[in-house]
Amino acid sequence: MVLTSYPDESGHRRHLAGVRDHPLVRDGLLTAVEGARTAAPRTLRLAPTGRSLIR
Repeated sequence: MVLTSYPDESGHRRHLAGVRDHPLVRDGLLTAVEGARTAAPRTLRLAPTGRSLIR
């Protein structure tokens, strides 16, 4: 499992684009991960509720 945090949706998209464009990821890691996975990846987008922002 991987848990990451981004300030907004565009930050997340920029990060994914940069990772996917990296030669080591594109040419090796993604192929290895896809060959080893047993289920489709799931992306869960969580957002704080109004109550969780109160301190």
